[in-house]
Amino acid sequence: MGLQPDGMMLTINNSARLVFYNDMELYIQPLHHLNLEYIKNSNGESIDEKVKSIDTLHTVFIKKKNQKSGIEYDFEKINTDSGKPFNADSLWETLSFYKKSSSAKNFDSDIGKPLAVIEKGNIKIEKYAMKLEIGQVDSIYRYYDKSMKDIPFSLSEKFDKQNKSKLFKILGICNEIPKGVLLPDIAVPRREFFHEMKIVVEKKPKKYLDIFKKFEEDSKKLNLK
Repeated sequence: MGLQPDGMMLTINNSARLVFYNDMELYIQPLHHLNLEYIKNSNGESIDEKVKSIDTLHTVFIKKKNQKSGIEYDFEKINTDSGKPFNADSLWETLSFYKKSSSAKNFDSDIGKPLAVIEKGNIKIEKYAMKLEIGQVDSIYRYYDKSMKDIPFSLSEKFDKQNKSKLFKILGICNEIPKGVLLPDIAVPRREFFHEMKIVVEKKPKKYLDIFKKFEEDSKKLNLK
């Protein structure tokens, strides 16, 4: 959740889908395309712009485990798209949840001992109190689930190994900031920032199986190694 200049809160979210089948890995990445309206002056010069609408398109990245190259497709044109090869080693640099991105760097951060630990069944929650500057995160929660430990994806391999579980959610909370403390005329409300991994039961998996089949056929055509 972010604060807009007019004082209104804006919820910002993004997600990707990961599908694993046999020795193949499929990543569906959403891409937001802004449709802009340009504001012009009396001379016809653009002086400002505003977003009229946002279209969400999707890119598909698929590869075999330990394969050096994969194939990238346009999801909305998957039936006609012949695809193009990509370097599998650079996949993480392409995805929004890239493990070395600025936000994801905090996944492996050592933030001391937890203030509290709650355990119930397979779930463990660690709560950390933070002492940062005004406007930054006041507390962090880390959620682990032992039943998810065999999923072949990780937010933090470091903490997965330490806890013999799967770190599946990280929640950061910024408490409310009274008016005049950070901004002169606006009180900043409570905000939350989180990354979460969810298991989705796909009721119609055929669409993914068709992509995997297409990938295997195109891999032969492109002679992927």
